Amino acid sequence: MRLPGAAAERRRTYDICMRSGAKDHELCQAQAEALPLFRDLFDAYPTSHTPKDWWAAPISQLIGDYDPDNPPADELRGWEHQLRQTHGELGAEILLGVGAAFEAAEEALGGAVESATDAINAPPPAKPFPWLKVGVALSSATLVGAFAYRITRK
Repeated sequence: MRLPGAAAERRRTYDICMRSGAKDHELCQAQAEALPLFRDLFDAYPTSHTPKDWWAAPISQLIGDYDPDNPPADELRGWEHQLRQTHGELGAEILLGVGAAFEAAEEALGGAVESATDAINAPPPAKPFPWLKVGVALSSATLVGAFAYRITRK
């Protein structure tokens, strides 16, 4: 991403270097090109990867037009300040309290919610093979066969 004012800073550095008279064109050009003109896009993203930090980051920081070396003052206030501007002081405190209560309940319950959802989503236990029914069927078939054999032999 192009840094705002970087090209003008390079020109100014080159002009100052040339006016000093002690340096030649190539050296002044190299000195001007040593200044960064672009910055890596990923420098604008939050360094931590927690959802709270990403939620609190200004939207301009997440879409990439944020300059971490020269941030506007209003951009750094984050979502809590915008919440206060949108919903007023009382509304923001209520919404922030709901969020804090949710986080406290999540900490208090620990892994109980996750284990409950895992138990709900778990597949049902496998039923054992009905060997008793197979045995009864085989023995009854054997008895019927024996009776049929006995009857036909007479």
